[in-house]
Amino acid sequence: MNGQDTSSLASQTENFYSEICATVYLSVDCDIEDSVFDLLPKVGLSSITVVARVKVDGSPTIRLEASYVLNQGSERLLRVVDSEFHVKLLNESAPLFHYDFVGEARSELPAAHLNIHVSDEPLRALMATAGNRNRAKRRRKREVRGHNSQPAELHFPIGGRRFRPCLEDVVQFLIFELGVDRQLGWWDRVREGRATWKASQTAAAVKDDPKSALLELLRIGVLDEEDYEKAVQRAPEKRADSIEAY
Repeated sequence: MNGQDTSSLASQTENFYSEICATVYLSVDCDIEDSVFDLLPKVGLSSITVVARVKVDGSPTIRLEASYVLNQGSERLLRVVDSEFHVKLLNESAPLFHYDFVGEARSELPAAHLNIHVSDEPLRALMATAGNRNRAKRRRKREVRGHNSQPAELHFPIGGRRFRPCLEDVVQFLIFELGVDRQLGWWDRVREGRATWKASQTAAAVKDDPKSALLELLRIGVLDEEDYEKAVQRAPEKRADSIEAY
């Protein structure tokens, strides 16, 4: 990357880093345990990590870890390459669950997925009856060698590259489902952040399939037939690799 690209990536990463930190500490009552952003100009990447001790009834109880690997896309816009949101009990090393996005996911692994690390006998029973193919086949081979399969090894797909959960969803889950202490004005912060996220993902989805987007604009009356026909002739073909990805 040239110096101009590096400067642009650094500036965009710093802005994104500020937004992530603000989403956490303006939504839940917490102590920021660690927050780092690194620039890796030789490979054109940057990374962000924010770790917060979230309080319940005034006492730090849950650790929320959010991390991102970023780069610039073809239009020099900041793009998430990978992300992880881990939720842990404060003094435990293993997460209760985590949301992962792996931008260059292997074909058998969903790009966006949820791993659950708590023990659950029905899930274990389901895994024991799984068929002898794909990832289930590899688990069976490990079990023959004495490996005890865990529910945390299952990767639950959650919306793919474009429609995966955002950090604001995890924050609202902590508030609604686990009753963590919230900040005054948290709801506005979460809604605004989620709206910004969905707007960016909607724009990306339009780029994935411009002709479907134009057809919907015709259907709701934004385009008339003549404008639609002209636009659809100029529109690029859909990105099948993105739309069809697991």
